[in-house]
Amino acid sequence: MSKWNINFHWTRDRPMKYLLSILVLFSGLSFSYDFICDEPYTFYPDKNKRHLVRMDGTEVDMYKLSSDNYRLLKYSYNFITTDSKYEWEMDTLGTFKWSLDRETLMLIHWERYSRYQCKVVDWSGFKNALSELTDIVDKTKKKRKI
Repeated sequence: MSKWNINFHWTRDRPMKYLLSILVLFSGLSFSYDFICDEPYTFYPDKNKRHLVRMDGTEVDMYKLSSDNYRLLKYSYNFITTDSKYEWEMDTLGTFKWSLDRETLMLIHWERYSRYQCKVVDWSGFKNALSELTDIVDKTKKKRKI
């Protein structure tokens, strides 16, 4: 009888170990990428034309300044993944407006034929770039006369 109890406890604890290992495995499979994307530049990037891209799971968030620099715009889209690129924001014809090449990290807006070179950053670099854009908005608002 004691042998049965030992085996019972051994088999009862085993599924918990498997569940924990599965949890660890799936928590590592979720991904998040942060990018800073700029138009080609010689010395310093033009932060007024900068795009910040954050990919998490199946959703992409894009941040950029409005054309008058009074607002920080945020767009959220679902994206698809192919072997060579990420694509999002489908138009009425079924073609995607944005694509990010996975090898060259070139962000392309097909409607405007705009190209932005991206670099992968960590979360703190992304937060710093986001705060730089909000600082530009704040400085622009302070320049108003009325």
